[in-house]
Amino acid sequence: MEVCEIIQAPKTAQSWELRAAVCAVGARNLDAHSDEALVFLLLNAVDQQTVDDLFSELFRRYQVRVTRWCYRVTRDPEGVADLVQEVFLRAFRRLSTYRGNSRFSTWLYAITRNHCLNSLKK
Repeated sequence: MEVCEIIQAPKTAQSWELRAAVCAVGARNLDAHSDEALVFLLLNAVDQQTVDDLFSELFRRYQVRVTRWCYRVTRDPEGVADLVQEVFLRAFRRLSTYRGNSRFSTWLYAITRNHCLNSLKK
């Protein structure tokens, strides 16, 4: 039995998208899914390869923007790469705290802003 057969009929349009994402994750067509669908899949992934693929896709989507944000805040070209890595590590570790009340990008930028401002204080 496939994962998509186990999931009950969704009640909202977003739920349909998440159900479609779960059904298509085997095909690895990750570009077609929203960030929120990728987070849902990431939180419910059962194997390490799927976790790696899903988080790599989120990293690919946001690496440049997070890098620019970190540079804009800190103005430290040597330290930006470390800050970006720390931001994504923090986001990965705290992914379970993402509630879906806002877009994933808003949640990620809040982490980025707080981390960069904290690094300036140090």
